[in-house]
Amino acid sequence: METSIKKIKHAYFMINISYTSSLAIFGAIFYLYLQQLGFSFLHINLFGGTFWLVNFLTELPAGVFSDRYGRKASMILSGLIRALGLFLLLVSHHHIGRLLTAAALTAIGESLKSGTLESWALDRIHALDPTFDSTQLFSKDKFYLSAANLIVTFLGAQLLAKINLQLPFILAPLLLLLNVLVVMCKMDAKTPYQTQRQAEEGERPTLLSGIQAFKANPSFFHLALSLLPLQFILSGPASQWQLFFSQKSETLITGYISILITLCTMLGHYLTPKIASRFENKLSFFLLTTSLNAGAILLTAWSRSFTLALIFFAIHIVAMASEQVYRYSLLNNEITSSHRATLLSTFNTLESGFTVLCFLFVGWLSDHFSLSTAWSVCAILLLLSALPQFLHLMKQETFQTRDDSTTKNPA
Repeated sequence: METSIKKIKHAYFMINISYTSSLAIFGAIFYLYLQQLGFSFLHINLFGGTFWLVNFLTELPAGVFSDRYGRKASMILSGLIRALGLFLLLVSHHHIGRLLTAAALTAIGESLKSGTLESWALDRIHALDPTFDSTQLFSKDKFYLSAANLIVTFLGAQLLAKINLQLPFILAPLLLLLNVLVVMCKMDAKTPYQTQRQAEEGERPTLLSGIQAFKANPSFFHLALSLLPLQFILSGPASQWQLFFSQKSETLITGYISILITLCTMLGHYLTPKIASRFENKLSFFLLTTSLNAGAILLTAWSRSFTLALIFFAIHIVAMASEQVYRYSLLNNEITSSHRATLLSTFNTLESGFTVLCFLFVGWLSDHFSLSTAWSVCAILLLLSALPQFLHLMKQETFQTRDDSTTKNPA
């Protein structure tokens, strides 16, 4: 059984790393490339807005598609549609219609992948070991992804882009098509768990049945709501750090801070299973990470010293990275229905919609006041909205005691 689980993990890591690397190769120069194509800041913001809107609208239908037609079909379509969007981006010079179409296609590709690969791996693993805890899996995955993205981003921005800024964008869709081949070789068309559960329940997933499954799992619903306030930080400090630190140093090279952020992210991913397993209550870890996250942001926002601000920001990155890993594993552990991808997509839909609102709110605060004020408000809102929900959920039997699987260290 351990050998089979290892094979599933290795396939999962291989597919996920190859997929995200195809995007990381241009991640550090994306806005520069859009400027080179002749687009204004308004057009670039329209690209982002279109992406989030389409992602919000397609998350739940994409989850239903994955549950109904299989994870493999969803991953293949994701790679093909996203590659098409990137190819279209290459021929979008001064053409706003093509730009927004490319944004819509990449968003659909993201929705089709979101939660799908994780569902495929966990469906198969839980068929072999129903007590398997996913914290170790997602911790290692995030650690490997961060390391791979650090290398690929550096190659794309510092080597390929210096030869030709368009080169990373030419390679990206080709790498996605290569990922499609990996998916076709490594993923089964249907998982035993998925087939068995659907046969037992006598139904095929639909949008309505997925929503009903979401309503039928109140602990998952309440947990999902409690995790939304983190978007205050992700849409503020986690997105605006370049602007914030550039105000503190005229000679700042953001590339070095980017490396520091990646290393702190890897540290947070590494520490998650080691620290989280020590808490008797599963949600106590969120109390720790939320408090550290908000406290570090408040200290960063009001530190006059550049060095101190950077140290506090690094603490924030470690706490945020740890929480992102643990919350996704806890959400997956709460799902016992065959509608895994649909439930995860429902959470992602809520998260996308809330993120759009947070971006608008934080942007308004930053324009009318200051980045420091906006960051402080984000930190306070995180504390006021997340901590009471975690404390309430801790009283529920589902989260009161640590399962034996939480302390497992699967190979």
